[in-house]
Amino acid sequence: MSESNISIYREHETAGRYSRAQQFGKSRFNTYLFHLACEKFLLHKLIQLPILAQCNDRKGGAAQPASLIKCIKDLEQHKKSPQYLAAVRRSQRRGDEHRRLSKQIWHETQKHAKGAKLSQQAKDCHYSDLNAADKKILEDYDCGRLSSSLRQLQSLKTMSYKGIGASVQGS
Repeated sequence: MSESNISIYREHETAGRYSRAQQFGKSRFNTYLFHLACEKFLLHKLIQLPILAQCNDRKGGAAQPASLIKCIKDLEQHKKSPQYLAAVRRSQRRGDEHRRLSKQIWHETQKHAKGAKLSQQAKDCHYSDLNAADKKILEDYDCGRLSSSLRQLQSLKTMSYKGIGASVQGS
């Protein structure tokens, strides 16, 4: 934990809020685990290198430990590797597809809501006041085409979880 988080944790402890302190510490640890799980390279390096033991050793002064410097250099090399660059391209493509689908779903939801509103207006005998585009939306809503197209788009949207399972795949 960072120094600011440690001070918050200790404040909870000294005030006698032990369960709050425990929850705070657990949430920070879960965040740490999430970041580790999403960064496979970093996880492998933390397993390989004894960085923490060297960082806690205050004899060396302010100099950075050799294993930390090696880890930083290895990370820079890893980010230039073809596998990493391909993974970045795949991730960007997936993100673009998700944004397009989300936008389509949003537009279809808006059309569906407008169809429901127009349907209510038509029931109140205001059908003649509608223009051609609104009449088309009303017809699609009444026939169920808007509902089915919205359901179809929502079925295409899959929940993507990029946790531990995602970092294990392809290793």
